[in-house]
Amino acid sequence: MIMKEYNIFYIPFWYSQQTRFRAVTRFFSWTIIYLIPVLLSFMFLSPIVNFIYLLKSFLGILLVYNLYEIGYIYNDTETIKNEVSPTLRLGYSQLQFYERNKKTIYFFRFTIAICLTIIIFFSYENSLTFLLASWFIIPTYVVYNSVRNRLNIPLHFVLVTLRYCSPVLLFSGVNNVSVFFIMILLFPLINTFERCAENRFGLSFFKTFLLTNKKNGRYIYYMILLVGGIFCYYYFKTYVCFVFSCYAFYYMMFRFLYTQVNINV
Repeated sequence: MIMKEYNIFYIPFWYSQQTRFRAVTRFFSWTIIYLIPVLLSFMFLSPIVNFIYLLKSFLGILLVYNLYEIGYIYNDTETIKNEVSPTLRLGYSQLQFYERNKKTIYFFRFTIAICLTIIIFFSYENSLTFLLASWFIIPTYVVYNSVRNRLNIPLHFVLVTLRYCSPVLLFSGVNNVSVFFIMILLFPLINTFERCAENRFGLSFFKTFLLTNKKNGRYIYYMILLVGGIFCYYYFKTYVCFVFSCYAFYYMMFRFLYTQVNINV
């Protein structure tokens, strides 16, 4: 029987929870920034909430995170071997377990992904676009984990976009891509700006860029989105602009509260 500390390699979501948002504040932040907005976007595209809707939502997010965690695992076990001062997210015994069982781990993870793909493809119409976007995470992560230079920035943007935005394609397909682009503005874009400000990339402009200021950069960013969303709604009178404004207000208020209680996002 696999011990509890090694289950993270096999159980979807569990690896992320144990290595990326184990602290209560980080899990809370993930729920606010990722889970709730993604679920709300599903409701925007499919206003009828029933068991089929809930199952479809769960399967979509499960597939995305299972594939994304394959990249996490590889990064935390293989990529660190080539780094001078790597970030160690796993203990020594977990790394040893991985080395002994890496083939089984990846086989199990890909088996889960294939099973989920088959279930989604044959159970839901117009799911092909979502499935292609989800599986694109793997080759993107392969390239991302093989380089350590400024190329990581656009690759990071693609990865965050696929994780954050691809689930909505399960409900919209290619018929309502506006929601997909709204989701990009709400998180992947500002997250990439902040990544550009990291010292290792040497991009001096982003270090002093107003929107990458750790204290109030995101607050200002979402305020700009809110004003832009309200203006577009006033001018175009479309429901999409209204929803976009609500999202921007939601994120702006969370960021305001974040600055007040200093949650570590």
